Amino acid sequence: MIVISITSCDNYISKKVEPGASLPVSRLKVLKEFSHTNSYTAFHLMPILPYLADSEESLEQLVRWAAEARVSYMLSGMLYLTGGIKKRFYDFIKKQFPQYLSDYNDLYPRGGANKEYKNIIHSYLAEMRLKYGVNNHYAKFIKKHLS
Repeated sequence: MIVISITSCDNYISKKVEPGASLPVSRLKVLKEFSHTNSYTAFHLMPILPYLADSEESLEQLVRWAAEARVSYMLSGMLYLTGGIKKRFYDFIKKQFPQYLSDYNDLYPRGGANKEYKNIIHSYLAEMRLKYGVNNHYAKFIKKHLS
């Protein structure tokens, strides 16, 4: 099983969030290449980055990429800010994207984003997966892989 995580389709955001990592299009290319084999492939949209990579256009593009790569499944997961991660991430936001600091404070009163935001994002992603025919049920692939 080949699993690739892509958090943004924007190279600028990707370079800031994951310095030194392969660019999103390079990761997509790997998924596309493996789609021509007998391997199961998975696209993990994790973590979803509020304000940086959560616009409808960005999320739709990522689901479209998953469809183009003909992945076995696509999972998405929210950004969680618990323990020391919250301080490090907020330091990053203060330095790289200070315009979003107060938004993050409002969205993350605790470790997870508020329920309304999560519902909006997950509902939109479900709509896009349906539109592009992208599966989000992974249990059968995991089970086959472990067998």
